[in-house]
Amino acid sequence: CYTSEVLGSKRCDCREQLELALDYINQHGGALIYMPQEGRGIGLANKIAAYQLQDGGLDTVDANRALGFGDDERDYACVPFMLNDMGIKGIRLMTNNPFKIRQLTELGVNIVGAKAHVIASNEFNAKYLRTKAARMAHALPDMESAVADDVLDTLALSSQARDAKLAAAALDVRWRFGKKSVETAAKAVAAGSVVLMVDGSAHNKGWLVASAAAISTGSLGLLNRFGDSVSVPLAQESVEAIESHWSDCSATYEGGEAPSAPRGVLDVRVDYLRRLAAAAAIATNAKASSVLEMLPPPLAAVLKERDTISTTDPRERTSETSAPHACKTWNNLQDDCIAQRLLPVRSKKDALLLPARSPCDAAVELARMARQAPVAVMSPLLDEQRLDSMSFAQIVEFSKERGFVITSVEDVVCYRSENFEVPSFFESTKKGT
Repeated sequence: CYTSEVLGSKRCDCREQLELALDYINQHGGALIYMPQEGRGIGLANKIAAYQLQDGGLDTVDANRALGFGDDERDYACVPFMLNDMGIKGIRLMTNNPFKIRQLTELGVNIVGAKAHVIASNEFNAKYLRTKAARMAHALPDMESAVADDVLDTLALSSQARDAKLAAAALDVRWRFGKKSVETAAKAVAAGSVVLMVDGSAHNKGWLVASAAAISTGSLGLLNRFGDSVSVPLAQESVEAIESHWSDCSATYEGGEAPSAPRGVLDVRVDYLRRLAAAAAIATNAKASSVLEMLPPPLAAVLKERDTISTTDPRERTSETSAPHACKTWNNLQDDCIAQRLLPVRSKKDALLLPARSPCDAAVELARMARQAPVAVMSPLLDEQRLDSMSFAQIVEFSKERGFVITSVEDVVCYRSENFEVPSFFESTKKGT
């Protein structure tokens, strides 16, 4: 870490971790593998750009994403070969990072245990460390060292045991339908399909979930047919972006010219939901753009070449020449949703990883995993008499009969806590766009 270990920056704990590791190795033996992976693999220039974004209000995770990177871009492919050359057959890794343990394990490194590597925070890195703990599942800094060691040691076990034990220790949840169910659900949502989501904390209540960006009249019709009232969960950061960058997304949200032919109720609602999702995406990109404009011109030019904040919506820039619009607030968005007989719900940032999580938070996260705006559409699943919720057995049978993909809130939580990068199942799609 050049900024801390050479320049003495206190915005991270890297230098202190390095010194602590060297002291421990000096006393107990061991080896240090020092790799050029500045800024979790994004490089020095991009790291400085990320710092600029953090100064503008983003945390370390959102700053990386605004620049077009994953949460952790580091690659450890050379490590097994280095260990083999040194004749090291197994290691006890000094780290707080479960992602690092999983990466090395998948590369074939024999990790027999892990030791927590906790450094006291300071006024400059406290937010950074809190973000790593809350959004990247790092075992720091408020955990007792013994507990942290125990949690990290479980990560050196088999993948299935590790997943369950980490979820139990950190989030008090367990896998239910498995990791594959989340990935399959995200693919289905990206394709505009409806999926089933079970909420174990609410007596296995079932929900029908879709993405607002890809919703169709057929999908919305399924929610109306088998569900109850339709809710529209929006990410808190999307609401804030729309409020602060309304001029950038107003043309998309308002929809331009009125249709020449009358439309059905479902068509009108679908059109509104898609416009809402598109406006959220445009406003979020505009927010990132406004922060990037504060960067030094050479660096800003490099980042613009990456085209990380572009949008495919042709109306994104039309607001520059249109008449000014009154700013939309959350209250206005609520009124618009209710006018469409939709129930708007705000999903707070990182609420999914809190004990008071809800299916709405999981639905928003599923839309994110589908690489779409964090705006979902969902409805509670009712039994045939439409008088009560389906039982768990009925939900499973219903999914088989109707061909619905099924996952759970708990599976999304476990997936989110252990997968910080963009899901790999979208890589081929990304390369083709």
